[in-house]
Amino acid sequence: MQSLQSINNVLICGTGAIGGAYAKKIADYDPNCLRILARGERKRRYAAEGLVINGHRYDFTLADPDEANPEPADLILVAVKDYGLDSAIEDMTPFVGKNTLILSLMNGITSEDRLAAAFGRSRVLYGLVMSIDGARDQNRIRFTQYGTVSFGDADNSEVRDEVKAVAAFFDRVGLAYTIPVKMLRELWYKFMVNVGINQAAAVVRGGFGVFQRIPEAHALMRSAMWELIRITEKNGIGLTETDLENWDKVLMAMPPESRPSMLNDLESGRKTEVEMLSGTIMALGRQYGVPTPVNEVMYRAIKTADALSGQK
Repeated sequence: MQSLQSINNVLICGTGAIGGAYAKKIADYDPNCLRILARGERKRRYAAEGLVINGHRYDFTLADPDEANPEPADLILVAVKDYGLDSAIEDMTPFVGKNTLILSLMNGITSEDRLAAAFGRSRVLYGLVMSIDGARDQNRIRFTQYGTVSFGDADNSEVRDEVKAVAAFFDRVGLAYTIPVKMLRELWYKFMVNVGINQAAAVVRGGFGVFQRIPEAHALMRSAMWELIRITEKNGIGLTETDLENWDKVLMAMPPESRPSMLNDLESGRKTEVEMLSGTIMALGRQYGVPTPVNEVMYRAIKTADALSGQK
């Protein structure tokens, strides 16, 4: 791909809590630089109802992959659920031009590799969002804080121009971000967080406040995280107890009434990302010879809850 001078045309793929919040932020800056990927029934619904974000209706420009000669995006933000990525890749393809950058804001540790397999490694950036809170119900999204985007290449000892272009866009929009030197480690740290808080919240059916004030809930969360830490001791990522302590500081600053996304999904009857979380931990545990009994129990509990809500 050729060097990208600046980002002026952004496409968001996935308008859950993260995608919706960032769509609002970008549209408030300049609605003309933003499109939302939508086709079929989703497109018809968005066109008729818009998205209501923090009580304000937004009628975003919609980008339909079935339209003739779609305009390529400078930057695509991918914020779909893990189980929706394959279809998202298909829908995104018409909007990927020679200079398009792709930034995944998804949970997990595999989306960047899947995107790179489809579109090439040089255009795909690693990314994650920390400390955002939010929930979606139908076309309504509510959140109180945007959080911080961490993004870049796997190693950012030298920041390439494409990463700088995304940073310059975030500066213009007013989105907080960091470019970690060891981005891959940051990705695993966020994975550790989700393995703990998202799954434990789904099991105990409680929001952040439960883990702030009830020691047993907090211990359950940490025990799932420790299994991942043991795996990273074997695979070279090297997470430690210090990472747990750093997460505790973030957790204690979260609004007590806010809820992790998996709990919202479960109670709204949506499919959870349990396969991407404890399912991945169990597979990695087998690969590296690390016992994962806590994640195995969480997997069974959440899969049961999924089945009871009609999800498979």
